[in-house]
Amino acid sequence: MLITALSDIHGSLEALNSSKSLLSDLASSDLVLIAGDITNFQGKTQTAEVITAIRRHNPNIFAVPGNCDTAAVDEYLREQNINLHCQTRKHADFTLTGVGAHVPCSRNDQACSLEEKLQVCLDHIAEMSHAENNLIFVAHYPARHTAVDSIGDNHHGGSWNIRDFIEQAQPLLALSGHIHDAPGTDHIGRTTLVNPGSLRDGSYAQIRIEHERVRVHIGCIKKRWREHFGYGIT
Repeated sequence: MLITALSDIHGSLEALNSSKSLLSDLASSDLVLIAGDITNFQGKTQTAEVITAIRRHNPNIFAVPGNCDTAAVDEYLREQNINLHCQTRKHADFTLTGVGAHVPCSRNDQACSLEEKLQVCLDHIAEMSHAENNLIFVAHYPARHTAVDSIGDNHHGGSWNIRDFIEQAQPLLALSGHIHDAPGTDHIGRTTLVNPGSLRDGSYAQIRIEHERVRVHIGCIKKRWREHFGYGIT
């Protein structure tokens, strides 16, 4: 299976439409996965613009919302039946699941940490995806202390609970975003970790899975409008 992986689009239709190589990759892929931050703190209108632009080239899209996506983005993805957040979906011979950035607190006082909120969803999908061999996991936040969550000077911006889930579930592929400046790959056990980088900054990934082998190519769109955000976390 050939996957085009996108993340941190931040509503940039120019990034989506400016590269012939990206549009060709979208059209030739079996599946498009989006690891959050579809918008830049916008709602359904901007989400629909981005998803519609991608659908012109490939209708097979699944996504999770990011921390720069509002609750309306999560709702739109659910309405379109393409939201992987706390859900499982079947595509071809693969099971898809994921966790986004909008997770309700499991306690009434709402005083949960981010890790506690993520764990609510991770526990749920662990039950649903138990013993799945061909599992693909999509999260906005990357696994902690890996090459795909590095923010420089030996600092990391990922999630320990997401790392624990990957260590236990061992999906074939774990796709994440959030850290703009750490596009690339890493491994946890048999799992290939991929951060495609920020599409608004000109980065995306092509991923081919054959016979449980995962090959990754990070594509780069060189444009004068590429932007970076501090350490690359937005």
